[in-house]
This record gives sequence, structure tokens and C-alpha cells, in this order.
Amino acid sequence: MRALGYGIQGEVKTSPGERTTLDEDAAWNLVSQACTHEELLQMRVADDPERFTRLVDVARTAVMWAWLRRLGVPLSSRYPHETMLSELVQKTLWRTATHTFSDTPPNTCWFVHEMNLSQVYGTFLKEWRTSGEPRILFLHRDPRDSLLSMVRFLTDARPQGIGKLVRFGLYSDILRALPGLEEQIAYAVEDEWFPGLAELRNSRWLAAHPAVCRVSFEELVGPDGGGSSELQEAAVERVAEFLGAEGDPATLAKSLFNRAAFTFRDGRSGAWRAAFSEDNARAFERRHGHLLDLLGYERR
Repeated sequence: MRALGYGIQGEVKTSPGERTTLDEDAAWNLVSQACTHEELLQMRVADDPERFTRLVDVARTAVMWAWLRRLGVPLSSRYPHETMLSELVQKTLWRTATHTFSDTPPNTCWFVHEMNLSQVYGTFLKEWRTSGEPRILFLHRDPRDSLLSMVRFLTDARPQGIGKLVRFGLYSDILRALPGLEEQIAYAVEDEWFPGLAELRNSRWLAAHPAVCRVSFEELVGPDGGGSSELQEAAVERVAEFLGAEGDPATLAKSLFNRAAFTFRDGRSGAWRAAFSEDNARAFERRHGHLLDLLGYERR
């Protein structure tokens, strides 16, 4: 997405250099969504560029949390309370109550782990269905590989830890208390709120909607992850065309397999076949076979 010209925002780790660069009008528009008229007037009178830059960063964060809430992300159960319920975020929610998603920073790719229709703001859905914007991509992976990846992520001894999501720590405790991988997978399969599976169930409408562009991990991972260059380049081209972006698919594809990513382990498809016991595989199909069918993955 960065190579296609987008800044990055949302439920994903980013550095300041990966965010959208804002011109002066866009920066003032962003600040106006988080600050009062009096605060804006004081800023214009003060004419302090460094202070304004800091304020833009604060406003960008507040607007992001406000819109993540509107997009259906369960912030209060996923992140530390003080992060998303700060006074500034609450004021920003109120100030932007009549705004549309088009008022958010341009040329930005928002990452969310789920879009639960029972929580997404109706005004956003109306805007999307009426205007076709923002364009929505639904990235999915074989749910069995996703589950295995999450189990390993939560139980590996990782120098960088498991992130700030509150429930990750809880599930790490649970899985580490179990005797082995088979038991850990068995627990994950049966727990309806296990990270990854719960988000997939809540977002399955995206896989069915004709205006959403579906793309799979298996297509994008390429030969380094057990796929093929042909599928990878075709998927990149499909995404670029959907977004109306320009770029050479072969060149863009070379940057997709990122071993430096925070959650990277081995990045291969089909690893579940070696890790799942026969009981694990049967239990998964019994509980989640409908997800395999919806996403087009073969059962055993």
C-alpha cells in the first residue's frame, strides 16, 4: 500500500514516516476536528510551526481513534482504557459527529482487524454504498493457518513481546498453561472469542459483498511463502486496478514478503497440515467449516 502511494493508519504498527503527508489545508482540516474554535484561533495568532506540527500529530491520533470506533473496532475491550477513552478522543467524536469518512486524511490506507456490522456507524455504510468510497479490500487467509499462526505468536518467546492488545496477554496465559501444541490448537478451535477467528466471523459479510475486493494471503505471499509469482503478480494487479493506482505488479510484488514485520514467523501457507492432529482438523471443520466454504478453502 505504501508503494501504491498510501500512508498507513489504524490497527497496525507504523512509524511516523509511513503516515500520509498532509498539505497545509489538510493539516488545518485535521486539527479543526480535534480542537475548539478558540484553540485554532490561538494557534493561528501564535504562528508557531513546531507547536502546530505537534498539534497535527495529536489531532491525527485523536481522529484515528474516533473513526476506528465508528468502523466497529471494539476499542474498549481491545486496548488500554486510557488510550481510546481520553478526553480529547471523546471531544473529537462529538466534534465530528456530522462528518463523513471523506473528512479524514486523504491517501490513507486504514487497517482494521474486523468490521462488525452491529457496531459500524450507519452513516459510514450509507456514505460507502452511495459514493463507493472508501474502497474496501478484504484480506483473508486459510483460517486454519491463521489460527495456528496466532497460537504460535501467543506462545513464542519473542524479544518484542506480543503487543499492547489486552486480550493477547490473557490468551497467552491460557495457552502457555496447556501441555502442548495439540491441546493449544484444540482450545483455540473451541473458544469462540479466540483472536483471529472472532474477527473473521464478524467480518464475513465483506467476503460476500460485490463492492469489496477480496485478496488472499495465499495469492500475495508468492514463492517465498509457498505460492507462485504468477498468482502474486495477478493479485497485485487486481488490487491496483481496484484502487485506481499505478504501479508495475512485478516490482510491487517483490516488496510483499517482509521478514521484518512484527508478527512474522515463517510466512508460509498450508502449515496447518503438519501441525493439526486428526482430532484438531475434525474439530475445526465441525466448528468453522462454513468459513472455509465461504472463503473458498478446501476441507480435508
